[in-house]
Amino acid sequence: SVVRYRVRVSSGGALEMLEPRRDGRTLAHGLFGAEAWLHVEFESLPDRAASSQGPAPQAQQQRVLSDGIELCGVRFLFFGFKAGKSMADSKAYFLRESGVLADSAAFEAAAGAARLAGDRPAWTTWRGVREARGLLASFHSMSSIGKLSKRLCLPFSGTQRALDGFRCRVFDWRAGKSRRAAHAAPCLPLRPGSPLLGAAGGAAGLVHIYIVDDIPAARGAMVMTDGAGLIASNLAAMLPNVSEGALLPGDGGGLSPLGCQGRVYAHGTLAKGTLLACRSLPPGVIVLTSSQIKVEASASHGGSSGEALATAESQRLFALELIDQTRKHQPRLNAQLIPILEAASGEDGSEGRKRFCAYLIRQAAAEAEQVAPADRK
Repeated sequence: SVVRYRVRVSSGGALEMLEPRRDGRTLAHGLFGAEAWLHVEFESLPDRAASSQGPAPQAQQQRVLSDGIELCGVRFLFFGFKAGKSMADSKAYFLRESGVLADSAAFEAAAGAARLAGDRPAWTTWRGVREARGLLASFHSMSSIGKLSKRLCLPFSGTQRALDGFRCRVFDWRAGKSRRAAHAAPCLPLRPGSPLLGAAGGAAGLVHIYIVDDIPAARGAMVMTDGAGLIASNLAAMLPNVSEGALLPGDGGGLSPLGCQGRVYAHGTLAKGTLLACRSLPPGVIVLTSSQIKVEASASHGGSSGEALATAESQRLFALELIDQTRKHQPRLNAQLIPILEAASGEDGSEGRKRFCAYLIRQAAAEAEQVAPADRK
């Protein structure tokens, strides 16, 4: 867990220190340190007709956003904002103007990266919000202010680090991004002939991340979803046991999750959504679909095989941050699953279909027997 330091800005622009709260871990707090952040709340503004003379309250609060906050001799600058249903539910994140990363182990220095005194890599520090954002992903390359505002909230989700100590290489196999994609079969669905089945796998401590096109919707329809990527079964077996951003004790009963929800930060790229465990992938591989990519890397290089992406920054962050995952549950039949199992049991009139129907009848009778005693009381 981490300590969240909180401040409230009144309608007149005055600062009020609030009691710190202990909360779950986030990537932002893990990398920059808890003391580098201020969680700022804004008091609801009065009606204009009731406001007193002087600068408008809205202008005074906006000045805090533009000028920053001076607290205990340290200046904090606006980093991002999470809108709520009201001003009271909305929060802004302010970051210390400059500092040294609390955790730089997830970064890999690119060739020619600048170094500071004492042979310390330059990316272990930041000066200004632009540099700090660039350490996480290529936020500065985004052209939509609305999307940028939403993406800047992602590092503040409650998450747990997975594959700690791993490095990564990122390959973009989307159409129009790589010459390889123009002549290859579709990567997804994962059928015989998919280039992903013959893709180069990762090695010890190295993950290969492939960004591919989404599965095309039937008849030109659009699928509105964050998408579902894939993770090789050997990597899925290394994932920690996580529930709603919290780390759970144990190893999940020794079973690998069938899927996980989280964020992937990889060399300037930021993706979110679900990863499904897949035994057909080469070891050490993660597959991300185009709809999962929320921040594109600022630059790329490569040839016909789709070489690894490179960012304009001197740092290269790889972080797989988990929010939740599938867990072992008692299997249950429902209206969606029964037709699927019925079709898989065999043709209509076959012995397999008859056995399945008999099983359903026995299950229904057993459930009715459990309910009947309660009805007699």
